[in-house]
Amino acid sequence: MQLEKTEGITLRSMEYKERERILTLFTEEKGVISLILKGISRSRPHLLALSTPFCIADFHTLKGSSDLYRLHDATLKESLPELRRSFAHLSAAGEMVKNLLLSQMPEKRAPLLYRLLKSYLFRLPSFPDPTPVEVSFTLKLLLHEGLLSLSCAPPLFTSEEWSRLAPLACAARFSSLPAAPINPLLQDKIRTHFRETLQR
Repeated sequence: MQLEKTEGITLRSMEYKERERILTLFTEEKGVISLILKGISRSRPHLLALSTPFCIADFHTLKGSSDLYRLHDATLKESLPELRRSFAHLSAAGEMVKNLLLSQMPEKRAPLLYRLLKSYLFRLPSFPDPTPVEVSFTLKLLLHEGLLSLSCAPPLFTSEEWSRLAPLACAARFSSLPAAPINPLLQDKIRTHFRETLQR
């Protein structure tokens, strides 16, 4: 087995056996992978930190005959505690991660998408209302997968709605995202459009 190093973001954590968890990571080099974390206890707080969603770390992993990676060592780089100070921001981050997992096959390398998610998680807490950031990420995710065209409004949206949303999909800077919240009904339409587009 070859030892490999990659930076990754913990997307979710599932209890497996006593003192063990299976983590779903989005990594810069290998895309979405599953990793088993053993020996978790209060005396090893760094392992507890690694199993916390949205933490970013350098993971040293080993892969055997199965699709499950084993952790050899890891260095925590960022835990993003600001995301947990607001339920709205935590929910927005969770929605971004859920959409990413729906769109990505295991071990599909996507370094540009990795950097996009990382930058959006870092900047999300700086917005008083997180909905423009969540919507922008969702639209950029569809663009990344080749499932969205900016030239015309998708059937679910009116021309007026799309004129507000299209700039979020192609925003090059966070400063160009609106500070005002996205209308909840429009946000629901975006989520519906995302699910329906992936099911085609």
